[in-house]
Amino acid sequence: MMNLAMKRLLVAIVLFFVFTRSVSAFDSSRQGVVVGGGLGHAVNSHWGNSDTPFNENRRGVGFNFLAGYAWDNRNLVALEINATSYVSEVEWGEGRFTGFTNQNVLQGFVGVNWYHYYPAGRVGEFFTSAGLGMYSFNVQAVDANKPGVGALIGFGFAYKRHFQLGFYLAGGRTSSSKSGFSHSHISILASALAF
Repeated sequence: MMNLAMKRLLVAIVLFFVFTRSVSAFDSSRQGVVVGGGLGHAVNSHWGNSDTPFNENRRGVGFNFLAGYAWDNRNLVALEINATSYVSEVEWGEGRFTGFTNQNVLQGFVGVNWYHYYPAGRVGEFFTSAGLGMYSFNVQAVDANKPGVGALIGFGFAYKRHFQLGFYLAGGRTSSSKSGFSHSHISILASALAF
């Protein structure tokens, strides 16, 4: 069910790790190569059809994966997947909404995200993030959905050296051969980073 863009991103991440030259990258200093991922709650996942007044808002599972480079202890640029998965109740038939059924949905942001960390004394660090890339939407009943422009913003708190809790808002547009869609999701994620 993974679309071509997501497959390409995963291949790029794997190749990045295979060809990384820095052997001392994981030395517990947030400088150099950084990888991580998180899991949490998608407080709201929204998608709507631009051809109808239809909108759907659901709760689900939120997650993120990132791989990037930190040029100092405060700044990190990463290729990030920040997505949500949930069960939709919309059924498509003959290009229009025909009823309700259970359908798995995967939607989210894929792109470049910049994290900036702010010292907070002995208790940890606050962070902000902002990213630009594409937004992808995959639901089994919508064929040939094309990713569109997407954006991601976030903030949170790094409460331990390698663990952080973040609040993220992502949005974007996608299209199929018959319709255009608007999307957004809000997630609260607990993430772990290796550096």
